[in-house]
Amino acid sequence: MKKYYLLSLISASLIGATCIQCTSPKQKSGENTLPQKSELFVSLPDYCPTPDGMAIAPNGDLILACPNFADITQPACLMRITKDGAVSKWLDVPVLEETGWASPMGLAFNEEGDLFISDNQGWSGAEKAKNKGRVLRLKFENDQLKETITVASGMEHPNGIRIRNGKLYVTQSSLSQIKDPSGLLVSGVYCFDMNDRDIAVTNTSADQNLLTTVITKNPEVQYGLDGIVFNEAGDLFVGNFGDGAIHRIKMDAEGKVVSNDVWAQDTTQLRTTDGMCIDDKGNIWVADFSANAVARVDKDGKIQRIAQSPDCDGSDGGLDQPGEPIVWNGQVIVSCFDLVTGPDIIFFWVARMIMAGYEYEGKMPFKNVYFTGIVRDKLGRKMSKSLGNSPDPLELIDKYGADGVRMGMMLAAPAGNDILFDDALCEQGRNFCSKIWNAFRLIKGWTVDDNIQAPDAAKLAVHWFESKQNEVAAEVADLFSKYRLSEALMAVYKLFWDEFSSWYLEMIKPAYGQGIDRTTYSATLCFLDNLMHLLHPFMPFITEELWQQMYERNAEEGESLMVSALSMDTYVDTAFVAQFEVVKGVISNIRSIRLQKNIAQKEALDLQVLGENPVAEFNAVIQKMCNLSSITVVESKAEGASSFMVGTTEYAVPLGNMIDVEAEIARMEAELKHKEGFLQGVLKKLSNEKFVNNAPAAVLEMERKKQADAESIISSLKESIAALKKA
Repeated sequence: MKKYYLLSLISASLIGATCIQCTSPKQKSGENTLPQKSELFVSLPDYCPTPDGMAIAPNGDLILACPNFADITQPACLMRITKDGAVSKWLDVPVLEETGWASPMGLAFNEEGDLFISDNQGWSGAEKAKNKGRVLRLKFENDQLKETITVASGMEHPNGIRIRNGKLYVTQSSLSQIKDPSGLLVSGVYCFDMNDRDIAVTNTSADQNLLTTVITKNPEVQYGLDGIVFNEAGDLFVGNFGDGAIHRIKMDAEGKVVSNDVWAQDTTQLRTTDGMCIDDKGNIWVADFSANAVARVDKDGKIQRIAQSPDCDGSDGGLDQPGEPIVWNGQVIVSCFDLVTGPDIIFFWVARMIMAGYEYEGKMPFKNVYFTGIVRDKLGRKMSKSLGNSPDPLELIDKYGADGVRMGMMLAAPAGNDILFDDALCEQGRNFCSKIWNAFRLIKGWTVDDNIQAPDAAKLAVHWFESKQNEVAAEVADLFSKYRLSEALMAVYKLFWDEFSSWYLEMIKPAYGQGIDRTTYSATLCFLDNLMHLLHPFMPFITEELWQQMYERNAEEGESLMVSALSMDTYVDTAFVAQFEVVKGVISNIRSIRLQKNIAQKEALDLQVLGENPVAEFNAVIQKMCNLSSITVVESKAEGASSFMVGTTEYAVPLGNMIDVEAEIARMEAELKHKEGFLQGVLKKLSNEKFVNNAPAAVLEMERKKQADAESIISSLKESIAALKKA
């Protein structure tokens, strides 16, 4: 049976309950604190399957938020833990009438005893809960809920919450409507007055309550701001989950942001920053969700990992995906939240297996329990015979294939989250099966010519993909170890579809009617073999079929992909892989120019590189993929050339007589008119004194960036139009 705990460090930690003492009894004055072992603090009841935020009540009790996003059938509630360790439910959190759910994350009490809650509705996975997050104020009388006030609504992903000087500060882990040119995730901090009511949040830069924003630069973990604390000086510290970084935000007397900088970051000691708290000495304690660890950050920003556990279920006091720490009675208490089952059958299967294990073997048969999501219909209802809302699995398999159904469902099933069933999921799986078949048929359709040598483009492609597949294989192994199965599938899906099919095969594909060299062909079959191994756990039937056809196999002796070991090199040429991302950008831009200017693929183009060519060694690949006659380094681009930027390097494609000049001028003049209108709108906003004086610094910065970008585009368009008119 899955249990949930609060743990205690020799500083403080929560799982179902874990604890760490703030200071080791053996520690001498002036010595650094040694890494500590967490201890079980308290076990939580089954109706609190996913504990998260904590706060200390006015009477000194510990209040724990149970958002229960692992099982939305359980009402989200607040637990009370007394100083003597007694655990009880305090109250169910008022649900949002529109969704029927509540997901309390961060908690904070004010001096009057009112409780403020950041209610994250997004964990349900339902479309109806999108951008329905709230900040609530709960007022009490004689410890009974008297009134529920909505401070703010419409939030995308509210998380941590803190109170200071009558203001509420709330982290938003995702602000997907605010787009950064890098394409990386934007998150932010909101500020509300404690007495605010019914603030409508838009999750855009236009929100007056948006204090500042942060970009998560780690592309592998696109999850933003989470933990939040203040120090005595009034500096605000927020943790950027994906980057494992802590930002320090300084504000002036009016509460406007003066600076927002990374204050502490050391991924060897702190991989991810979930919840945070601060002790009376100014040390910040951070829950490291991904590393099963708790770290301490001193006043100088030095990070030290204090306690860490291997993968576990928390029952022995080990840290198991810690979410939130709090310092309480001289301890750091940490909330944590691993058999594979649906939460609705935990007794009927899990408990009986445990009892049978003790009865017949004298030991527990497993320690980790992985909860799968429950498949629901589009209305969020459990599928059942009585409702008649269950699809016929045999009909689905007949229509989409067994692998298609299996893959589509797994891709849409993050650990513990319910699946809102849609036939489109299975269709996506079927389409991927078709992609695999087509790639296999293409490769097996090539004729090997032993008389030709591998072209330069093919050599580069082989070297690149070998490193890329090794990189993804290591990522998949790591995700498997953390039970993040859907993410592992997505990583392999992208590797096959985007990298192998869309790039690698195009780079090595021989010209029509010509053969392929033996070296490249052998390497390609090896890559395909590795891909079948990586895909096999998710799509066993198609991968087994193709693997048997790749080479001559002896099926009678049991030769099968199911029992074939995956043997891959671990070497990754990271610099080479990074360079190739630049090459992709160059190729994509040249292809866009062809598309925009309606230039046929058979027409050879020239490419000019201004200054220095950073990817000169990939010229053979670029020439082949874009049908270029030459790549030259120049000091200035040709008149009438269409240019683009990749990183800090400018590239230009001379167009000559390949385009309809009049049509291109008309297109660019229309775009110029649109951009000038956009610029006028931005300038009008920035000329409004009321807006400039009241808007958060981040909003003003965003508007000024819009102005600069628009002016740059307008200048470029005018230059291009003038050049075309001269031609």
